[in-house]
Amino acid sequence: MELTKRCMKQNYFQFNNEFYEQIDGTAMGNCLSPFLANLFMSKFEENLKETLEYFPRVWIRYVDDIFVVFNTKEYSLEEFYKNINEAHRYIKFDIEKEQNNSLPFLDILCIRNVNKIEFDIFRKQTNNNRYILNDSNHSFQHKIASFNSMVNRLLKIPLNNIRFKKEINVIKEIAKFNGFNVNMVDNLIRKQKLKIKRLNATTLINVDEEKRIKYVSLPYDRDLTKGLSKIFKDINLKIAFKSTNSLKNVLGNSKDKIPQLESSGIYEIKCNSCDKAYIGQTKRKMITRVKEHIGHIKYQRADKSSVAEHVLETNHEIKLEDCKLLKNIRDNGLLNAYESLMIHKGKNLLNSDRGPIPYSSLFSIIKPN
Repeated sequence: MELTKRCMKQNYFQFNNEFYEQIDGTAMGNCLSPFLANLFMSKFEENLKETLEYFPRVWIRYVDDIFVVFNTKEYSLEEFYKNINEAHRYIKFDIEKEQNNSLPFLDILCIRNVNKIEFDIFRKQTNNNRYILNDSNHSFQHKIASFNSMVNRLLKIPLNNIRFKKEINVIKEIAKFNGFNVNMVDNLIRKQKLKIKRLNATTLINVDEEKRIKYVSLPYDRDLTKGLSKIFKDINLKIAFKSTNSLKNVLGNSKDKIPQLESSGIYEIKCNSCDKAYIGQTKRKMITRVKEHIGHIKYQRADKSSVAEHVLETNHEIKLEDCKLLKNIRDNGLLNAYESLMIHKGKNLLNSDRGPIPYSSLFSIIKPN
């Protein structure tokens, strides 16, 4: 519990050079936030059941959407709605009642038919059926991801024959609208059915084989990544493609910029007396690491730093303004790769080695500076 409190309270942010702390609720982007929010709502619902005079027998919640079957003969819906909105000062509910014996819940349309509930696929009126176009510069997996999702939903939701066939036609129209051959939909349905049949036929899963397959995320390039995927397939390495075009790239970074010396990543220290330079990495502030190099010079510890070794041997000079951050990196797992890449691209370096990954075959396609 103390560890959880510490994780949730260490959530401050900077705006206009001022630091702010969130004192209520959970922070967006914190991996604990969804779990704690769900935990809170579960406890909140238990309290409602214990304290309210009436609570519906059917109360199904998914995140913040709740499907309720309410018996108005037993209790007033308006009174119940008023009571749950008064239960907590920050938790407020909206209500949507069924229209024409039907009510949408998530992407499903629930239809009341005599003594049973039937289902159909629900799409909002604002939905324009526009997805990634077939001729767009995206990987094929990205292009068909939406159709895989629609087919998966089609096969898992219990639809009657009429609605099932209608949904297939809708998916095919969407595929045609986005430049795909409608036969693609039939192929996806066949593959999904085969997958479901295989899963239902056996409970045996080759765990060792699943563990052997590793994934790597790479920016999508029509020619380069296609060739890499074939090579990586032979060593059980799968590529998850990502697009280099993002909303962040379009809008830019609105966050306050952290000064270079206060940042971490790959840094360069240039000699003030010659054209030599040193490239290194740090998980801490760059200024902290640079001061360590300066300290090795001051106390003549040439064996501790290539920078110190150069200065002590040549009587050259290192100045703080000659240090710069080459690449700001927050993911510590990328430091070794980027340091090795920068060393490979560099010239006249003081580094005594080629970095943590000195002989990567991928570096051979990158020309040094």
